[in-house]
Amino acid sequence: MWVIVAIALIGGRLTSQQKRAIDLFVNSYLTSKLYQYPPDILFSEETDEMVAKAVLLDPSSDELLCYAMDYFAYNDVLTPLSDYWKSVLAIAGRSFFDMHNLECQQNIVDAQIQVGNYQTAEEMLCFLVEGNPENKGQLLKQLVNLSFSRGQLRKAAKYLEKMGEVSDDFWQFINANKGKLYAINHNWDKAYKYFLASGIENCRFKCPASWMFYGGLTADNMGDTDRAIKYYARYIESNLSLSHSDYSILSRLVYLLTQRGRYNEAVEYLGLWLDYFPYDMMVRKERLSLLPLSDKDWEITREEIREYMSYYPEVSCDILNLLARSFIHTGQPDSAEYYGWLAKSSCKNQLYTYNTLLDIFCELNDIQKASRVIKDAEFYLGRTKQVAMLKPKLYYKCEDYRRAALVCDSLLEEYPNDEYLLFLKAESGLEAGEDLKSIKAYEELLKLKPDNATYLNNLGYLLADKDIRLQEAKTYIQKALEKEPDNYAFLDSYGWVLYKLGELEKAEIKFKQAMVLYDRDPTLYEHLGDVLWAQEKREEAKAVWQKALKLGGNKERLTKKLDR
Repeated sequence: MWVIVAIALIGGRLTSQQKRAIDLFVNSYLTSKLYQYPPDILFSEETDEMVAKAVLLDPSSDELLCYAMDYFAYNDVLTPLSDYWKSVLAIAGRSFFDMHNLECQQNIVDAQIQVGNYQTAEEMLCFLVEGNPENKGQLLKQLVNLSFSRGQLRKAAKYLEKMGEVSDDFWQFINANKGKLYAINHNWDKAYKYFLASGIENCRFKCPASWMFYGGLTADNMGDTDRAIKYYARYIESNLSLSHSDYSILSRLVYLLTQRGRYNEAVEYLGLWLDYFPYDMMVRKERLSLLPLSDKDWEITREEIREYMSYYPEVSCDILNLLARSFIHTGQPDSAEYYGWLAKSSCKNQLYTYNTLLDIFCELNDIQKASRVIKDAEFYLGRTKQVAMLKPKLYYKCEDYRRAALVCDSLLEEYPNDEYLLFLKAESGLEAGEDLKSIKAYEELLKLKPDNATYLNNLGYLLADKDIRLQEAKTYIQKALEKEPDNYAFLDSYGWVLYKLGELEKAEIKFKQAMVLYDRDPTLYEHLGDVLWAQEKREEAKAVWQKALKLGGNKERLTKKLDR
């Protein structure tokens, strides 16, 4: 009789799948085997209505109500809720406090949260906490998460304290969420302490994305770049529902990686983002700009440029410039020149375009065409300071270092103490073998910017490389490392000055520390090989020099070392 009424309530024709669902539901109720039939069928809106109406036929039955709540928990019941389901939830709310079925009560709580009845859900959970001491920790955990989702930080803190009184089993959850609380309030010192205690850096996919998000912000604000990168990366990797609002985290992660010279990883994370948002042209352009700095070859770069152009036919000048560079690096000078001039014709007023053409013609060692580029820049952009800088750059790029230094000297009379000209003069002097000029230029730069880490490092390295003023060189590099302790190039410089001072074991340690940060620099491997050789570690030294050779190090110098 009950079966007939239930089917009559629905009315209309049913599919065979729906009929099977109804049969399972009704039979399980009649035989009191409620959970032998998990709701694993693809239910429809009609079946949703049937389940709700069936409960209303016998509102006093907890068994039927619990089956409906089980159904609600495992199936996406359509929202907004129908009047039938609103009535079912009202019945559940009244029956909840007299039940003795924790699983059913949990499903009722979840249903209240799903429909936005957060206050009711909290009251129900607090009731369960008092009556279920063996499940108190898990129930408090739900209250903490509910409080965070509602922005009720004081309540979250209160429930976390109660969790700590219950058991030590929730130490990671407690510490990570305390860190999150302090991070939300920008108390970075305390947040950092709790995140370190939580050990979430060893999590990969099991920890909530919010922990990684706030852990990353905390480490970043505390200057712990390694942990910030790790947390941000895991946030991006483990977040299965990335949204455009997460772009700021991706952008920060990419910035930190590129600062460390970890271009391959930066490119990969930008690619992961594009898996979610293939039409994000800003990210696609950023990835293209980093590809030349990664291990990806220029052929792959050009393929990605073409893919970009298929999404965005109105190609910008920077993409044309990048395309031109891809051809010059793959030995196709005619195509490189074509796209270089095309970029220039489209963007006559952009200095970057002229820089690209200079690079192309310097690569081809065509001084005449490079000089024409400078004249065009003067015509379209005027005889500005930025245009004037193209000339010394031309000679530097074309490896006429003496001339580059002379032009820098000439321009410095017109633009005294110009930082770029002094830097180019220092580098040109170094390449031309005019070490004293280079040292003097760096000393002038440090007068302008005494705290500049790059200038401190470069002067220190130059002095060490020439075996002069070694203690002074060591001091310069130490100051640079105080400002950027995780800069692999600075660690290499420090290792080099230690090597020159005869502190071989310390030098070896510094080189290996630098390699942890970046392991693709041939100079770093060559230096490590030198210090190993000095310690009589011949085979190790030769293996390291071989690696330097494979990475594109100085072939002539490394071959001589390997032939020892």
